[in-house]
Amino acid sequence: MGSSACRAPRPSGSTSARRCAFTSTSWLWSPSPPFALARVVRSPFGHVLRGIHDNESRMEAVGYAVARYKLIAFVVAGTIAGVAGALYVQLVGSITPDAFLWTTSGRRSSW
Repeated sequence: MGSSACRAPRPSGSTSARRCAFTSTSWLWSPSPPFALARVVRSPFGHVLRGIHDNESRMEAVGYAVARYKLIAFVVAGTIAGVAGALYVQLVGSITPDAFLWTTSGRRSSW
């Protein structure tokens, strides 16, 4: 089950070089989403999203394209989830449908 064709890239060198490359990539990408999202929340776009959350009909009456802002927020969230999934596949080596069960989301990660 799952896609075993999704293997971690093989940089030249030993297994420790591959682990070092993955660790470097993880350390590079891990702090990026929280900092980027903090900037988004404090931006005018983030204020519009907060307004939509508080009172969607009011924001629409003021003249904001609520559906467009929701779509952009969905795309941003999907991009972050995609990067997280790509890093997870690199860590595990392959992915199975069991990784996406609702019980998996409640399990505590202890790495």
